[in-house]
Amino acid sequence: MSDIETIIYNQHPEYIIDERIIKKIIRFLQQIEQTEIKKLTIIISTDQHLNRLKQEFYDQDVLTDTISFNLNEPDEPVDGEIYISADRIVANAKKYEIKSEREFANVLIHSVLHTIGYEDGDDQSRKKMFALQEKYLAEIEYQGIFTKREDSENE
Repeated sequence: MSDIETIIYNQHPEYIIDERIIKKIIRFLQQIEQTEIKKLTIIISTDQHLNRLKQEFYDQDVLTDTISFNLNEPDEPVDGEIYISADRIVANAKKYEIKSEREFANVLIHSVLHTIGYEDGDDQSRKKMFALQEKYLAEIEYQGIFTKREDSENE
């Protein structure tokens, strides 16, 4: 499998993202899923940004943790964009009583699985996808992937 062009933009001022860990997780998923990923662009942003995207592309006025877009044609290597809301990561981590870095890794895995073709639109496919996420989450190292800046004032 070829190298993956991974571009990461952290647009959220309150959090630090470890690009090395993100790239390692993406390579792991490419290898274990036996799929060709050409390019992934990952944008870490805010609730407001993802809400605008959700309204524009899905006509839904809701908060979401991630949105994935495939830019490749069918039967071509994956070329995608993944948007992740750092605000939702933190809120969901509190809600589920888990660490934010675990939630970030989980959402990243979920998003990459979407770009390689997994869907979660019905109960059966959702169960399959969430089971894979849990399996892969248990097999990777993600400590330090997502941390709060020390100079950030608000939680």
